[in-house]
Amino acid sequence: MLTTKNMALEAEIKRLEKQTDRLVEDLNACNEDEEHDYYDRLASIEREAIIEQEINVLDEVERQDYESNCIHEKDVELNQKFNSINARLRGTNNRLTEFVHRVTDLEKQVSMFGLDHSELRYRVIELEEKEDNDGK
Repeated sequence: MLTTKNMALEAEIKRLEKQTDRLVEDLNACNEDEEHDYYDRLASIEREAIIEQEINVLDEVERQDYESNCIHEKDVELNQKFNSINARLRGTNNRLTEFVHRVTDLEKQVSMFGLDHSELRYRVIELEEKEDNDGK
């Protein structure tokens, strides 16, 4: 009877050892999976951080591109205004040049006819009155 009990105990011990070995293997497999999962999660977090940095860089490039376009549009607008002002100034300068030529011509005519200022003023007033009378 003792031998049967010993044999039964030895069989139970072997069964328990096998069960323990399986549990240890399962535990090691779980640990390896968890370690794998940990490194996978870490790599995923690093990839997400890199992607976020790339998105931030692209957003910054897009913002700078937008600002550059705004500056370019403002530059074009200012150039148009500048060109418009220059055109008006050229027109004004041309009119002033014409006026100076006319004044110079009038001065030459005055000196040719030997008129002084009072006589010239009198003649201008006569011409203006004549134009007013002719226009009525």
